[in-house]
Amino acid sequence: MKSNSIILHVFRREIIDQWRDRRTLLTVIFLPLLLYPILGLGMLQMMQFMSEKPTRVVVVGSEHLVGGDADVVPLFVSDGWNKELVSEKDATLSKVEQLPFLDNEVSEAAQNLVHVESDSSPQHAEWRQKVQAELVAQSADVMLWITPTANVATKDTSGPAGSESSAPRLQFQLFQNSSSDQSRIAASRVEAILSTWYAANQKRARADELAAATGPAIDYTANDLAPREQIQSQLWARILPFILFLWTLTGAFYAAVDGCAGEKERGTLEALLVTPATRRQIVVGKLCTTMTFSLASGLVNLIGTIGTGLFVTSQLSSFNAPGLSQFGPPPLSALGWLLVGAIPISALFSAISLSVAAFARSSKEGQHYLLPILMASLPLLTLPLLPGVQMDLGLSLVPISGLMFWLRALIEGEYWNALRYTLPIFIVNGWCVYLAISWAVLQFQHETVLFRPVERFSLVAWLAAVFRRSEPWPSISQVVLLVGLIAGLKVFWQGVAPHPIDWPSFVAHTVIVLTGAVAVPAIVLAFTSTRAPLETLQLRRASFPMIFGAMAMAFCFHPLIVAFQQWVMTLYPLSVDAGQLQSVLNNILDGSPGMWAILLVMAVTPAVCEELAFRGFILSGLRRALKPVNAIFVTAVLFGAMHGLLQQSIVASATGVLLGFVAFRTGSLWPCIAYHATHNALTLQFAFFNPESIAQSKLLSFLLEAQVNEQQQLVSLGYAPLPAAFMIICGVWIAWSLNPGSNRKTSECVGHSLAGLKPSVSEASGL
Repeated sequence: MKSNSIILHVFRREIIDQWRDRRTLLTVIFLPLLLYPILGLGMLQMMQFMSEKPTRVVVVGSEHLVGGDADVVPLFVSDGWNKELVSEKDATLSKVEQLPFLDNEVSEAAQNLVHVESDSSPQHAEWRQKVQAELVAQSADVMLWITPTANVATKDTSGPAGSESSAPRLQFQLFQNSSSDQSRIAASRVEAILSTWYAANQKRARADELAAATGPAIDYTANDLAPREQIQSQLWARILPFILFLWTLTGAFYAAVDGCAGEKERGTLEALLVTPATRRQIVVGKLCTTMTFSLASGLVNLIGTIGTGLFVTSQLSSFNAPGLSQFGPPPLSALGWLLVGAIPISALFSAISLSVAAFARSSKEGQHYLLPILMASLPLLTLPLLPGVQMDLGLSLVPISGLMFWLRALIEGEYWNALRYTLPIFIVNGWCVYLAISWAVLQFQHETVLFRPVERFSLVAWLAAVFRRSEPWPSISQVVLLVGLIAGLKVFWQGVAPHPIDWPSFVAHTVIVLTGAVAVPAIVLAFTSTRAPLETLQLRRASFPMIFGAMAMAFCFHPLIVAFQQWVMTLYPLSVDAGQLQSVLNNILDGSPGMWAILLVMAVTPAVCEELAFRGFILSGLRRALKPVNAIFVTAVLFGAMHGLLQQSIVASATGVLLGFVAFRTGSLWPCIAYHATHNALTLQFAFFNPESIAQSKLLSFLLEAQVNEQQQLVSLGYAPLPAAFMIICGVWIAWSLNPGSNRKTSECVGHSLAGLKPSVSEASGL
C-alpha cells in the first residue's frame, strides 16, 4: 500500500508540473485543433492530384473477336469498350484505339516475347525494346494483342467455372511496363474488363443453354517490358528520396534549435550580436551551419538504409521470396543524384528550422515545434510515393513534393521530364527559403525577444496577448489563428451539413459558410485583438473613381483569367465525380428566382466575406512581417487553398494576386470587393452563355469565340484574340493609374515602409 501511495504521489506531482509548464498541453491538445483543419484542407487539395487519370490502350487483332453469333457479348464497339461491360467512368478512364496491324519487326518481337521464356539476354532485351518503342510511338500505356489459334474442343480452364468449349481459342497478350505507374494501372483496368467480358458470356451461355454462346475461349498472359535494372531504379527512386528528406529535416531541426534557442539559454548570443556582422550575415552563417548538419544526417542515414536493405535482401534471397529478385543495388547514378538533391532540400528544411528555432524561447520549447513541422511535411513527402501520381506543372509548384518528384525523375533516368520542371521547382522552393530567412532576420532584429528571460509558457497568457488590443494591425499569431479558425469551421460545417439539393438549401449553405466561417471570425478578431479594427480590415473611405477603376480592371483582365482557367482545365481536367457535382449545381441554379439572386449569392456575398478575411485581416497582418509582394502572394495562396476544387483553387490564387495588388494600390477594401464581385459576376455570366445568345448579339460575337459540336452544343468559350489583347492592355493601364489619393499616406506607412518596421514584443512572443 505504501508503494502505491508513493506511485500516486509521483503521478500527482508530474501532472501538476506538466499543467504548470503547459507546453505539453499546447502540443498535445491545442496545436492539433489548430493544425488538423489546415492539414485537412491541404490534403483535400493534394488528393485531387491523385485523382484517377485516363490510360490509353492499343488493341491489335480486335477483328478476330467479330463473329456471326449474335448471342456472344462483344468486347468492343466502334468507339471503344462495350458500354454494357464497363461503366461510363471506366470507359472514360480507359481509352481504346484499335490498330489494324503491327509492323513486321514489332510483330515478330511480340511473338518472340510470348513464346520465349524471359531472360536477361541481349536478344530478349532487344525484343522488349522494340515493343516498348511501339508503345511510346502510339502514346499508349499498354498493348493488347489478340491472335487466334487452332479450334479446340476441350475444357476451358481460363474461366472461373472451367466449362467445355468448342469455340476458336484466342491468345490474349497484354504488354505492359511495370516500372510505370500508368502502365500498371492500365493493365489492371484491362484485366478487370476482360474478366467482366468473359463472365458475361458465361452467364449468357448458362441462361440460353447454348454452348456456342460461351464466346471464344481465351488464353491470357501478361508480359512485362521493363528490364530488371529499370525496375530496381524505380524501387530505389521511391525509397531513397523519402529517407533522405526525412533525415535532413530531423538533422536541420535539432541543429537549428541548438544554434538559436540553445544559445539563448547558454547566454552566448550576446557576444555574437555585438560583432560588426549584420543580422542577415549572422542568420546566413547559422543557415550554413544548420545545412552542414542536415546534409550529414541525411547522407549518413541514406548510407545506412542502402547497406541494411542490401544485407537483408541478400540474406532472404535463399527463401526465393517473390519480389526480392527485383531488389538489387541502386545504380551509381542514383547515388550521384541523391547528393545533388540533398543540397536544395537541406537548404529548405534548414531555413524553416532556423526561423522556428529563433522564435522559440528555449531548447525545450523549440523541440515542441518539431511535431507540427513533421506533420505538415509528411503529406508532402508521401505524395510522390503514391501509385499513379506523376510529376506535372501543378505538382512541381508544391514545395517539398516538387523536389521529391524532381529527384525521383532523375534517379529513374527521365532527364527531360526533370529538366522541363527544374525552373518552377527551384523558384517555388527558393521563394520558401527566402521567406523563412526573412522571418528569421526579422526576429534577430528584435533584441527584446532574443534576450527576454526563459519563462514558463501559459496558454491563458498567450490567448490574453492575442486578444490584447495593443497593436493597430494583426500579428502573425493572430493571422495563423484566423487561418486555423476558417479552416476548422469550414471542415466542421462541410462534415455535419447535408449537401444542398435545391435553391433554398444552397443559399442557406453558402451564406452560413461564408459568413459564419469566413467573415465573422475576421470581424471578431479585428475588433477584439487590434486597436484599430477598421484599419485592420482596411475599411477606409474610397472614392468612386477608385471603385469604378477596380471594376473596369476586373472586366479588362477577365480574358486573361479565362485563358488561364482554360489552360488549368487542360492540365487538370475535371474528374467524372466533379463533373457530376457541376451537373447537380446547374440543376440547383435552374431553380433560382432569377439571375439577380444568383449574382447576389454567388458573386456579391463571397466578395464581401472573403475580402474581409483575406485582403482585410490576413493581408494587414502579413504586411507587418513581409514585404508587400511576398505578403500579397502568401495571401493569394491561402485564399486559393480555401476553395474546394483543385482547378478553382489554382484560378483563385491567380485572382488573389490581382486582388492583393488592388488592395496595395488603393489602401482600401472597397475597390477589392468591387473587383471581386465583378470578376465573379463575369464568370457566372460565362456559364450561362449559349451559341444562340452569342450569335444574336453583335458585341458578344465580336468579343467572344465559341466552339460548338455537331449537336450545336457549346464545347468551349473564350475571348477573341484582338479584343482580348486590347482589354488586357487597358487593364494594365488602369492598374497603374489607380491612385489612392488621400489614403496614400496610410498605405505608405503600412506598405512602403515595411522594410524598416520591427516587430512588437507581443507579436514576437506570440505562437
